[in-house]
Amino acid sequence: MTQPDGNIRFEPASCNNSTLNLLLSQTIAPTGGTVFVQKQLQRFDNFIQDSTLYKGIPFGIGQIQPLLYTNQLIDVEQMEQVLVNVVKNALEACGPGQCVDVISRTNYLLIRNNGQPIPAEIAANLFNPFYSTRSEGQGIGLTLSREILLNHQFSFSLRTNDDGWTAFRIEFG
Repeated sequence: MTQPDGNIRFEPASCNNSTLNLLLSQTIAPTGGTVFVQKQLQRFDNFIQDSTLYKGIPFGIGQIQPLLYTNQLIDVEQMEQVLVNVVKNALEACGPGQCVDVISRTNYLLIRNNGQPIPAEIAANLFNPFYSTRSEGQGIGLTLSREILLNHQFSFSLRTNDDGWTAFRIEFG
């Protein structure tokens, strides 16, 4: 600790609080808004009690739309629902050691994972109402996402590529 006279005095620390925040954000040119993906981990060390506590945001996604700049053609809540559905599916396809990437460019957003690939016979039905590959699934997430994207006149694709990555691509322009 630096003293008012400029000398440095060392004080014993009884606790430490640190935060790691990873954030990816991209401005969406047609709307003036921003789409973001976030992961946060907070660590609190209590040296007196010799304990460590962790908390954080496992995975967060969202969209920010400036109040004074609105595009009446885009429903922010609906687009957020699309992102939630697609990222949730990507996370559920992954096992230990596999990951989800969100790649944002000016004209498109790519959400991809290197988890379980989608067989062709299943891919043909994924956007059909009430079709699900999960016993607890309802089969409405991708159907709803398709309708929202079509209503916003955004093109999109979902496929497992030759490199093993399954990619959901949304074109903005």
